This record gives sequence, structure tokens and C-alpha cells, in this order.
Amino acid sequence: MKNERITESIVRKLLERAGITPENNFSLEEQKSANPRIEKLLKSASKSGDGVGKPEFIIAKKGDADFLVIIECKADPKYHASAGLDQPKDYALDGALLYASHLAREYDVIAIGVSGQSEKNLLISTYLHPKGASSASVLSDENAAPIASILSWDRYMARATFDPARAAARHSDLMRFSRELHNYMRDYAKVTEAQKPLLVSGILVALMDKGFEKSYPAYEGADLARDTFQAIRNGIAKAQLGDNQEAKKRAVTNAFSFIEHHPELSKFDAKRSESPLGRIVRDLHAQVRPFMKDHFDFDVIGSFYAEFIRYRGGW
Repeated sequence: MKNERITESIVRKLLERAGITPENNFSLEEQKSANPRIEKLLKSASKSGDGVGKPEFIIAKKGDADFLVIIECKADPKYHASAGLDQPKDYALDGALLYASHLAREYDVIAIGVSGQSEKNLLISTYLHPKGASSASVLSDENAAPIASILSWDRYMARATFDPARAAARHSDLMRFSRELHNYMRDYAKVTEAQKPLLVSGILVALMDKGFEKSYPAYEGADLARDTFQAIRNGIAKAQLGDNQEAKKRAVTNAFSFIEHHPELSKFDAKRSESPLGRIVRDLHAQVRPFMKDHFDFDVIGSFYAEFIRYRGGW
């Protein structure tokens, strides 16, 4: 009799071989998650249609808030995937896709169905469900062939990042965020029209400072304003600006100096438990910073910035 535990054991070995282990800073959870966001999303994701969803494997990389990998297993390959991918209780891939559909409300999800009792005869199907998208699609390798093996995390991320559906969803999210950010700055930050694009670009420069990116959540008020401006100065100091660069660096640094001393930016709002600067830094870190880590997404950052400028009526 075929045993699903054997399939799960093979998957663990393949994940270890791919470098996806706790020692390499990965979280590998089975059936349930210690992450309350994940548990909330799975609350009504049961394969039977009633109750909590319990994926065989829930995989995340510590420090990466964007991606999850979900794996569902079946012992018998005949229960690998149904024709309509709509029988999650009985088929491995169908179950993975069901869980992904719930988790994709807040994450980009790679859904993997695995079936079989030996590594040699294992069936593996891999789909991507981008955050906010209505459905998943087959995730392909560099040769446009469906991924049919367990890959390293970096290869999964590279293939998912290049996926057209995910790119479209991320672009749409970022354009919506640019409008929301403009409205928030207008209503709460109390900065001038000329200062708005400087504030955005300055914070993005600050977030490229690894020390600031790691430490900023611990600060608020004047301390956060001081550290933000210092991180901007650090970034400008490292830049190469050609002839007369020291004078240029001083001029650029001075343009951002209002961030450190603007009273409304650092004013703590007890009702929201944040200052406007704290809110803007956190939002830019969550919404825009991930694109800065993927060099091929700089065009998307340009689109975001252009959209933001458009809403403030230009320079």
C-alpha cells in the first residue's frame, strides 16, 4: 500500500539538497504556521470546504515578506492532478493551488504538487499565484519548460520575478500605492509640493543603507527623522557625481535636510500609533524597496515615481 509519509520524506530530502533548510535561514512548517498572517489566510482554506487549511509544507525565507512556497503530496501518482485542477481533497496539485488561492491575498505563492513513492518516479508540478491575482499559472524554467523538480530558492525567485502575470500584478499594486501615498502625504505629512518627491526619493536612498533598513522600525519621532537623514547623507557620500562632486553632494544633501527638522513629519499620532514619517518609511519599505533588490525592476520604480509626480501636478 502506498504511503504518503514516504512522499513527504522524499520532499524533505529534495528541499535539503536544494539548500532550503533552517540552517540556511528558511522556515519549513508542516500542517500549520507560527505566522499569524498565514494562519489567518488559511482559516477557511480546508480541502473539504469547511475549516482550516493544512498544507503539507509551508516554506518561507526569513527576511523575505513577499514569497511563500506551498507543497502538497500524494502517494499515488494517479492522484497528482485532476483534469480541471478543481478537486483539492483528492489531488496533490489541486490542493496546493487551493491553499495558494487563499494565501495569494497577501503573498506571491509558488504552489507545488508532488506525487510518487520514489525519487526516480516522482511527479512534480509547479505553479505561481501572484499576490492579488485571480488565478495561478504554470511556472516555467529558463527554457520555457514547466518546472518539474525542486529548485533552489534563488531559482524559484528568479523565475517568479520574470513571470508576466506577477509583473502585471505588482505593477498594478505599485500604481495604486503611488496614489494612496500621495493622498496620505497631502492629508497628514504637511509637506510642500516641492518636498513630496524629495521625501520619497530620500527615503528610498535611506532604505538602501542596510543598517537603516534593519534598525528603522525601532525608532519614531525625532530619532527616526535624524536616522533617516543620516542614512541619506551616507548614500550621497558614496555616490560618484563627476566634476565638482563635493559641492554637488553638499547641494543634494541640503535639499533633503528638511526631513530631519520638519515638525509635522515627526509628530506622533497617538490614534494611529505612528508619525507620518514612520508610516511613509514603512510603506515605501514594504511596497517599493523589493523592486530595488531586483535590478530588472527599475523600470517599474520609474513608473511608480512618474505616477506619483503626476498626482502632485508635476514639479
